[in-house]
Amino acid sequence: CTFKRALSTAADSELGGTRVNVIKKGGNRRWSAVAFANTTISTESLPVLHRPVQALGGGDAWLAGFLSMSSAHDGIADESCLLAACRRGDLLAALKQESHGDLSTVDEAQLLQAEARWAGVPAAMLGEDGSSLAKTADAMLQAVEAARLVPVVTIDDETTAVPLARALIAGGAQVIEIVFRTPAAEAALAAVTAEMPQLLVGAGTVLSTEQASRAVAAGARFIVAPGLNPTVVSWCTKRQVLVLPGIATPTEIEQALGLGLTTVKFFPAETLGGPSALKSFAAPYGNVRFMPTGGVTAAKLASYLALPSVVACGGSWMVPKDAIDAHDWKRIEMLMREAAAAVDAARPPHSLQASR
Repeated sequence: CTFKRALSTAADSELGGTRVNVIKKGGNRRWSAVAFANTTISTESLPVLHRPVQALGGGDAWLAGFLSMSSAHDGIADESCLLAACRRGDLLAALKQESHGDLSTVDEAQLLQAEARWAGVPAAMLGEDGSSLAKTADAMLQAVEAARLVPVVTIDDETTAVPLARALIAGGAQVIEIVFRTPAAEAALAAVTAEMPQLLVGAGTVLSTEQASRAVAAGARFIVAPGLNPTVVSWCTKRQVLVLPGIATPTEIEQALGLGLTTVKFFPAETLGGPSALKSFAAPYGNVRFMPTGGVTAAKLASYLALPSVVACGGSWMVPKDAIDAHDWKRIEMLMREAAAAVDAARPPHSLQASR
């Protein structure tokens, strides 16, 4: 069986909990279940959250996905195989309903990217405009550039993660980076992505593929690193996960280009010369885009965002540790609101070249 429910409990009640082919108000929560050996295998704990543009086609697509995965396991029916088959069916059904018409198609690459991207976690395929959004590296980079500011958040207590994220959203945040350098980071990232799928959440200070894997499994939609680790970059690019490794020199820029990247983190930005250094990089590396982070403040924001080579800035001034420790969410909301206003006043978004 395959099930759909509204993302909103109130919307589901309006429809009487109906399972008929309708586009649920606010989006769909899709999962499936099969009976097997006196038990039930279900993806209810790993749903696909999406906003389809058409109501029809999901059931047929789910069955095609289920049978495809079953065939890949040579017809062997065990719990892991059936769970994977249900999951593939859920993802394919959601992707199928992203475009209009009975002939809308999903290619194998899209499906495999979705499976890798959402392995072991709920799939939050929710676009800001109410439509579904493919979670590819390029789509994530476009979202980061649209936001133009990435609050860099350090969380010591995972119970503060959700109220902190709510305060940032209320202040206008669209993207945040949770640094992976505290014991609470992984649980905090998972809590925020589960509670607020509309927020684009990345993991920062990622130093290894093991950390990258844990971060993505927890719901991170992009990876940020302080340095350029080719192994981490390759791991991310193979899985269509946006990665922004840190660079400080022309040599590192050329290493990034050799790995297929044209957007990198400039870190630590102020220590390395700030906007003046980025202007110097622009002449020989005109196709490279940067996310300066490290020492960027509200007073310095405009000078960075005025540069065509800057896609966004990372900063932590709107999430001071003392405010987080005091649970002063109103202060954080105010600081975020002021930062968002400064971003809007600084410049319109620059045109963006593909990240890869």
